[in-house]
Amino acid sequence: MFRLGATAFLIVTMLVAMGQGALAERPEMIRISEPGKPEPIEITRGTDLDILMLNLCTEEDAGSTLNRRFTDLEIVWSDDLVWAGEFYPASSSAPPASHILDWNLKIEGGEPVLCDERLPGPDAIVVLERYGVTTDLSDPADSGGGLPLWLLWVALGGLLLIGGLFVVRAVLRP
Repeated sequence: MFRLGATAFLIVTMLVAMGQGALAERPEMIRISEPGKPEPIEITRGTDLDILMLNLCTEEDAGSTLNRRFTDLEIVWSDDLVWAGEFYPASSSAPPASHILDWNLKIEGGEPVLCDERLPGPDAIVVLERYGVTTDLSDPADSGGGLPLWLLWVALGGLLLIGGLFVVRAVLRP
């Protein structure tokens, strides 16, 4: 698996270098802007960048991302060259997906494939989670948190019942 990923990364880098000028061996940073978070997450550690570049976009199709919540993603190669895209966290009905149209993935012996609605590898998910990026919306800890709505209604009903008992007790007290 690693060898295939390393080969795909090398070919991706070569294709981009031929099409857009020479690139560094790895990007300077990957910036992720999540809805509801005031500051973007910036990944600059070399080994994490390597893992993400090898695993963020695989040859496996993730299916449609239509009407799904996403996170803005930028792969910053230099001040003049930034690949913009999206990361779609997994949900109860769909796997995670990467969508970075500037990224051409070429598998040995095949035609270039756009990084359009592709599954990220498990190593990429681990790195993203380490930086606090939401990777799974079906996990209550990542979905904005909170309790189920029915539990909130039960708690409210209980408070109203207790309040009502205090009122009745005050009225009936001589």
